[in-house]
Amino acid sequence: MKIKIAKVKKGAILLFFIILLFFMSEIILKFRYGPYSVGSAYGAPIINFEDEFYKLNSKRLRDREFSYVTQDNVFRVLVLGDSNTFGQGIKDHKDTYPKLLEKKLNNNNNNNNKEDITYEIINAGVRGFGTKDELNYWNKEGIKYNPDLVIIAYFFDDLGGWSSFNGTLPSSFKGKTNLLNDRSYLYFFFNYRIVKRLYEFWNYKLPTFLNKNTINNDKNYLRELRTHISVFNKLIKSIKDNQSVPLVIILPDWFYEPDYSQEYVRQKFEEFQKQKYIINKTLEEQGKDYLKIENINRLRKKMNLIVNKDDPHPNEKAHEIIADEIYSYLIKSELLNKRK
Repeated sequence: MKIKIAKVKKGAILLFFIILLFFMSEIILKFRYGPYSVGSAYGAPIINFEDEFYKLNSKRLRDREFSYVTQDNVFRVLVLGDSNTFGQGIKDHKDTYPKLLEKKLNNNNNNNNKEDITYEIINAGVRGFGTKDELNYWNKEGIKYNPDLVIIAYFFDDLGGWSSFNGTLPSSFKGKTNLLNDRSYLYFFFNYRIVKRLYEFWNYKLPTFLNKNTINNDKNYLRELRTHISVFNKLIKSIKDNQSVPLVIILPDWFYEPDYSQEYVRQKFEEFQKQKYIINKTLEEQGKDYLKIENINRLRKKMNLIVNKDDPHPNEKAHEIIADEIYSYLIKSELLNKRK
């Protein structure tokens, strides 16, 4: 009997220390991460970050409220894009490049001899969007804003996207799954720091013949790319049919230096370069207005331009650079004079 009681006591003490260790780990990791943005993961730090910093309007865009009706003295711009335009990892939506561009245009009205014009720039960037999603959004919702100018922010992964967007944006992007995943910092640490790292090692760092994670063969990829170009052209045509002016901006391929020693990364980067070349060639042949954001590629080795080491999206400084380049292009071009 005494032996059984002793075992129960030892078990209770062990259970107590396990629970204590769990709560101590939670407190330490919460202090370490707090609200924290991660590029491609969900968990307690990311959910808390989104709860605190991502505020959507009634149309489920990360911007202030806009009426569909445009005032007579307003030059309206709609920006279509993905998480880079949405402002993934940016705490204040006013620090995203669409809002910085809006502020810059309105502050410099006197210099541009357009004192009677107010610029409205609507940030319609949605995380995870690809070109097909942007086309669907434009046809079902974006066109209602009747913009004078539509900026299409093109990023290398726009070949993908939701592909199932039906015209209604979700009210939340938090991706909640279960209580443990949504609330536990220890679960996040184990799942993201340990399990994911093992997954990446097995799939990306081992020699190619030891794993099956290879990119699409050229034949399938070229078929997808042709479809993608067709969707891209439909988007531009639809914008023009609405008497709006399209402007394509080509965002940099990487906001951080990729690890070319990894075979998968090297092949994927070559795939992205091919995609960008064809997009650029298509725009040149059709004489469409487009702008390649170049300064980030020149400056990224001199300064930090990403949110953090776990989130390679552009940070506030990078958004400022993008806004400056678009502003300079618009001032030099005649696009701001093309009101509907």
